[in-house]
Amino acid sequence: MVIGLALCSVAFNFVNIPSHEAATNNPAIKAAGRTGSMIWPMVILVAMIVYVAGYAIGMGNVPWQQSE
Repeated sequence: MVIGLALCSVAFNFVNIPSHEAATNNPAIKAAGRTGSMIWPMVILVAMIVYVAGYAIGMGNVPWQQSE
């Protein structure tokens, strides 16, 4: 879980998300937003999957085990 969250936080640092006002006023920012790298969003997706998998293996099933 820790690895997934750490990787997610690092990847969010590198994602370029332009503001709405800047994107509507500057055509260069619009073009840069469309042609940006898809690597970091994919890293975020993989990091979230790693986090959910770690949760499911570790702490996710604890409430179900305690009730029986």
